[in-house]
Amino acid sequence: MTPPPADAASPLLGGDDTRDRLLQAAVAVFAKHGYHGASTREICEQAGANTAAIHYHFRDKAGLYKALFQLPLAEIVETSSPMDQPGLSVRERLVYYYRGALMPLDCDEIVRQLMLLHAREQVEPSGVLGDTHPQAIRPHHDQLMRLLCAELDVATPDLDLEALCFAMAGIALVYVMGRDVVDAFAPGLVATPEAREALIQRCALYGEGLIAAERARRSQA
Repeated sequence: MTPPPADAASPLLGGDDTRDRLLQAAVAVFAKHGYHGASTREICEQAGANTAAIHYHFRDKAGLYKALFQLPLAEIVETSSPMDQPGLSVRERLVYYYRGALMPLDCDEIVRQLMLLHAREQVEPSGVLGDTHPQAIRPHHDQLMRLLCAELDVATPDLDLEALCFAMAGIALVYVMGRDVVDAFAPGLVATPEAREALIQRCALYGEGLIAAERARRSQA
């Protein structure tokens, strides 16, 4: 089988050696089927390699999966978002937050699939990463939590604030995880850069509304 062409636009996997081809194929297969549903045979077929290559480069399926989560996404997704700058309104901070959260919609296919895989690991844990994955996304969670603590005047986050934080993150997650469904049900919603920017602004508005609702709930309590 002819190996797939290298994706020259990707800053992660632009090489054409066997290891890079396996990683490139694994991104697509794992993102589509999840860890348990993916087969090494399909990965090797797409990579134009044999199953012995996985053993040589990664030892096994779990090693290949872990290698994907070691790719330097931090070089693409800026972890120190401008949302922490002083003097910004809550809406402006949320625009920065959702612009970062929805960034996969603007990425090349490999990076988009890799970030989809990260999102899938959140809702469908593979059980092979240990605490590696939670620690990788903690900076983004903590960043949003700092905003919520400041807006709601909370010194120490409680479970209600954690629930709000996950709910606000979920606003963006559905567009990244469910891109195929979004495109099927609402063509054009994220189809162009202009549409995606409008969605970012709308998500910030929704997030601001959730914060206002939690503020009202706390004042009544």
